[in-house]
Amino acid sequence: MFIYGGTYKLDQDRFTATLTTHRYADGPFTTVFGCDEVEAQLTGSFNGNRAVCSGTAKQAPGVLFEATLFLQQQEPEPAPGPRTTTTRADVARLPKLPGRRTTVVSRRFS
Repeated sequence: MFIYGGTYKLDQDRFTATLTTHRYADGPFTTVFGCDEVEAQLTGSFNGNRAVCSGTAKQAPGVLFEATLFLQQQEPEPAPGPRTTTTRADVARLPKLPGRRTTVVSRRFS
């Protein structure tokens, strides 16, 4: 498991960034650079909700990092539904069941 962090600077539609990685828990995975502790220098541009960048890290010479990132659009909140009111049930308004005749058998034991 890793923590990713960093900083960036904007200049019109171009940016430079420093991406850092740090392992905080044991696990079988590593970063795309092949080592856990990395400080990568990236340059790129953005247009609308898309950014394209590339760069390298001195900890992994010869490895070129390239990425296309998409800004996640926030989903609009759903419109509120109709308001409902709670009313108490009026048992007297329920339909009546047809009369039933049942035979009650009672037996006394002495």
